[in-house]
Amino acid sequence: MPEEALTFSELRKIQKQEKRQDSLTELDDNFLLNVSDYFSRKKEMSGEDREYRNAKRVFEKIISLRENKIIKNAKIAAKSESNVSKTDLLPMEQEIYRELKNSFKEHRDRAEERVEGNGTSTPEPEIEYEDEETDDELEEPEDEEDGDYTFVK
Repeated sequence: MPEEALTFSELRKIQKQEKRQDSLTELDDNFLLNVSDYFSRKKEMSGEDREYRNAKRVFEKIISLRENKIIKNAKIAAKSESNVSKTDLLPMEQEIYRELKNSFKEHRDRAEERVEGNGTSTPEPEIEYEDEETDDELEEPEDEEDGDYTFVK
């Protein structure tokens, strides 16, 4: 039996459920494909109209809410060494959940090792993040009294 096509009201219903519940809303494994089909239909019929743009925002909110829940569940699972029900995770979410859980577990283990080692372990290397500005990216002002700096990329 073929599935019914996704509608804007169905997308909103999912968003409201995701927002209202602490747990992940159970979605069909084809949810992303159904959303993609919906966006294609909307774009074909009326271009990027108001409903299309609103639907995009609703979809982005659904994904954001789910990401936050996945992060929370992965942190809890790393701490308690339990697992969240994977039936509520979309296939691509299962991978990110597993990666996050392992990262949180590794972080927790390293922190415990440092504490139990009484601080005798070697210091962690400083990590530079791509989006942080460093002193060497600052251009010195020509007028020293001005004190304004401009960022150079």
